[in-house]
Amino acid sequence: MVEHNIGAVCGSWWRTGSNLLQALGPDGGPAGYAVFNVQGSNLSWYYNSIEDGAQKQFRVFDMNEVRRYYRDSKEVATFLSHYPQRVDFRQLPDNLVYIHVWGWEPKWKVEVTENGQPLTVTRELTEDPLYTITNDIPATVWINKFPASMMEEYLKNHIFVVKASKPDSKISVTVTDAFGKVYRETVARPKAFSTAMK
Repeated sequence: MVEHNIGAVCGSWWRTGSNLLQALGPDGGPAGYAVFNVQGSNLSWYYNSIEDGAQKQFRVFDMNEVRRYYRDSKEVATFLSHYPQRVDFRQLPDNLVYIHVWGWEPKWKVEVTENGQPLTVTRELTEDPLYTITNDIPATVWINKFPASMMEEYLKNHIFVVKASKPDSKISVTVTDAFGKVYRETVARPKAFSTAMK
């Protein structure tokens, strides 16, 4: 038996989208819904995001650029001064790349190469930085209110990490779901980090 916890079609109660930012759920995945296919005794499923459909199942973060954004942003500094227990991406080592696979399950496979050479992929319990800047900062810093509920870390177990050898190398990500469907993306780095990133 498989239990499914599925992101909502409203994202985070429409909050991220209502700020004219991306519609994201609390796990940082895009607003959307699951599609279940039943053919006789065979069952398969996939996540369909509102904005990108079923073709996109992950987002790649160049953490050098996330670190730069966090270091340069007065809003991030204000947020972290009120919530120091939240993940502080200003302190990351060089050349990390995060891959957020929002529909990840244990049977999925995440592979990453740098200029054609395979990299070691590890799964990390951490926050999605895009959700922080599109939901948490607008809900606190923008309105100058800092509720205790934002102290809770939004740690996710479907973010994968690799360490590249340099800051401007090309990264290719291949994610294979439990049914053999393959999703690929090649990322030129540096890759900008912003509220509008894909």
